[in-house]
Amino acid sequence: TAVRTGAPVGDAKIDALVTFTRAVVLNKGFVPETAVAAFLAAGYSKAQLLEVVGHVGLKVLANYTHALTGAPLDEAFQPQQWGAPELEVA
Repeated sequence: TAVRTGAPVGDAKIDALVTFTRAVVLNKGFVPETAVAAFLAAGYSKAQLLEVVGHVGLKVLANYTHALTGAPLDEAFQPQQWGAPELEVA
């Protein structure tokens, strides 16, 4: 819930991961050097930086697939279901 609302998680390293991931998404990969430096300074590696990019890509793929197919959410994940605000589609 904290990640979705933007509130700090309470663990500095996890907060750095959340902040960096949000920067990747919001900037469509064009992350400012200061954000990269903060991520690395929090104890993450360059390999982990690329892992974040990979996970963001997988999430985008899954979201687009769901949007196009309307596939139902697996029952096991129902408790974590999130409802996005309605979007206008061009």
